[in-house]
Amino acid sequence: MLPHVIGSSIHYIVVFLLVGTVTAEMYLLKLTPSVENVRVIARADTGYGIAAVLVLLSGASGVMHSGKGAAYYFHNGAFHAAITFFILAGLLSIAPTVRFIRWKKAANSSGALPSAEQWKAQRKWVHLQLGLIAAIAVCMSMMARGVGSFG
Repeated sequence: MLPHVIGSSIHYIVVFLLVGTVTAEMYLLKLTPSVENVRVIARADTGYGIAAVLVLLSGASGVMHSGKGAAYYFHNGAFHAAITFFILAGLLSIAPTVRFIRWKKAANSSGALPSAEQWKAQRKWVHLQLGLIAAIAVCMSMMARGVGSFG
């Protein structure tokens, strides 16, 4: 019982870390581009990537070692939807990540900054990621209550 509680707790903590880092990105993208803001958003995005990997690993561990058994998860449409949304959020994060890395390199080497329009344009990507994260939460709540079970 205790290992399940610890595993679930770790999973929830890294989920909160993921939400916190993407929320930090949203906040930073409301600020004016500066060398410091470019560096901070690149660090936040790195944290987001690390958190996403940890969410995936801790979630996979929970599926394989939970009291419900893997079959419970694999036979639930809400679980499959949540995984799909997770993958989509990851794919949507690629373009901003590449931009943040380029901006950081340019800011560090020459002090060049993205234009205000380029900076602001990244907000839509982060908004989409946050929307998908919210959809994942809905799917997981449904799954925990047996909604979407088949087979």
